[in-house]
Amino acid sequence: MNKRIIIYFGGIISGIYLCIYKIYKIKKNIYDIKCERDKYWEMFLMMSAWMRNRQRGKLISDFLERKGFHEIDIYGLGDIGKNLYEELSYKNINVRYLIDRNKNIQIQGKTVKSLGDIDKSVDAVIITVIYNFEEIKEELAQKYNCPILSLADIIYKM
Repeated sequence: MNKRIIIYFGGIISGIYLCIYKIYKIKKNIYDIKCERDKYWEMFLMMSAWMRNRQRGKLISDFLERKGFHEIDIYGLGDIGKNLYEELSYKNINVRYLIDRNKNIQIQGKTVKSLGDIDKSVDAVIITVIYNFEEIKEELAQKYNCPILSLADIIYKM
């Protein structure tokens, strides 16, 4: 009889543990989905502000020239980084390096570099990544001795 009770309670405890574990996994998935949603919302807001600026004749290249930045590196080559590179490639701003953790990309014939492949002589670095900006900025500050700018800050300050 004692053996049955132990097996019975063992089953109940295992069931409770499994339920708690499942609830934890579901909450983690919901949190991850919310973070992803927030990231895309921030990207949408920034791209919307970028378009409004362009419609009003406010260009990122003009902002950079006013600040004295004529040669830059771009960090982050998702859709936003690619759009920035394309916009600047038609203006008087020389984009020296395209930097991304994923080196297996090539944009308009330009090879993407990793942080280990770069030298430091540039006017500024623009980070296009919205999330993890501070971490990336700290990592870049170890490599560069120039201003490290957030594209979002540029767009909202124009």
